[in-house]
Amino acid sequence: MSRTKGPVLEQTPRFQNTMSTIDGPHVIRSDMKVTMKQKALGSVRYAFRKFKTNKGIATYIKKEFDKVYKPNWHCVVGTDFGSQVTFCRFTFFHANYGERAVLLFQT
Repeated sequence: MSRTKGPVLEQTPRFQNTMSTIDGPHVIRSDMKVTMKQKALGSVRYAFRKFKTNKGIATYIKKEFDKVYKPNWHCVVGTDFGSQVTFCRFTFFHANYGERAVLLFQT
């Protein structure tokens, strides 16, 4: 039996097409509970329809999660970024929407 450190993150199959915007956001990894993950997906869909800039999208998602789930949420949206983050358990969300990625987590 193998042991892992930290929370187990859900990962989608590698063969899944994550570049299509027709289906909406595709979750890459998440340790959120189902209802929170659904809220994240809905917030991402809405933000991508309403805002054109990465900053506008990230700001909307962050403020929405601060309001609903209490601070301190962080959101990064873009096409080319690396990250190494520490987050609270059950608050990590990483998805692709078209050519852009969304990283959402709470500290």
